[in-house]
Amino acid sequence: MEKQLASRIVICASVILLVAGCGGAPAFTGTNSLAHQVGAGSALDSGASPDVRIRLVPGDAVGVNTFPDGDTSSGGQGQTIDRLLACHGHMSEIFHIHVHLSIFDPTGTQIMVPWGVGIVAPYTFDKDNDEIVTGTCFYNLHTHDRSGVIHDEAKTDLHLTLGNFFDVWGMPLSTTGVAGYSGTVWVKIITPGHNAPWSSTIDPRTILLTDREQITLSVGQKISPVPVYDLSRF
Repeated sequence: MEKQLASRIVICASVILLVAGCGGAPAFTGTNSLAHQVGAGSALDSGASPDVRIRLVPGDAVGVNTFPDGDTSSGGQGQTIDRLLACHGHMSEIFHIHVHLSIFDPTGTQIMVPWGVGIVAPYTFDKDNDEIVTGTCFYNLHTHDRSGVIHDEAKTDLHLTLGNFFDVWGMPLSTTGVAGYSGTVWVKIITPGHNAPWSSTIDPRTILLTDREQITLSVGQKISPVPVYDLSRF
């Protein structure tokens, strides 16, 4: 049953990404194969399907490419964000954790978290052209690729939240909307050893970012199955 379910998800992801490409969505500039564009499901909650674990590696892309790369004009463009987050020419890695963010729109489609959030252009890329290596400066919260993995780097733990990340990105986030999608925001938080149930009462802005945490935001209603990612390569 689990193998059949996993196969259905990969097929669904492939169909959605092919349709998105025909519909004029921004092209991928990375070189990942379609097999690596996993996790882009369109499955509204059935209340029965189990979670499915998907392995990620740096440079992967997850979801339908929807938003422009990098921060919006109201996000981080070099200025200090939230009176806390400056843009650094050289990022300290004394404190370095990884968090995964999944966003589902009201149709149940997984939306890609773009690369370059928290990195001021111009960028340089790795040899595979699927990860940002350098930029003008880096915020403590940033994305190198399109996998949904958020890097939290600093000299010490700044106790940053998902709200801080969205402020750097320049996208709205509340209990009634995510990045321009409106509706009740359902939140699911998975941390090592704990898989919390869906909640519509959590303010997503207040979610504290912790190492290996996986945050799923679904606008309008819960989705199922919930993608659960293996982040061991990060």
